[in-house]
Amino acid sequence: MHRSTATLNEMLTEVVRARADLQRRRRIRLATRLDLGLARQRLVEALRAYDAALHASGAPTPYRLRDELRLLESLDRRDGRG
Repeated sequence: MHRSTATLNEMLTEVVRARADLQRRRRIRLATRLDLGLARQRLVEALRAYDAALHASGAPTPYRLRDELRLLESLDRRDGRG
């Protein structure tokens, strides 16, 4: 999805899809750490894009989204990716 032309609705849909993908991968016994890391990174990117779009439109960032993004970013820093 091209970020500059995506609507807030489309970006939120990407957040929901990325969340679902991460949850699905967590339930797979044979999921590798790389698979989980890639899924988590996809979610972080979707959350960041949605957050930026919210700010650009003048809307506030929901607390849950803000907290989820901070948590995922802290996990990336801990794992040496951020």
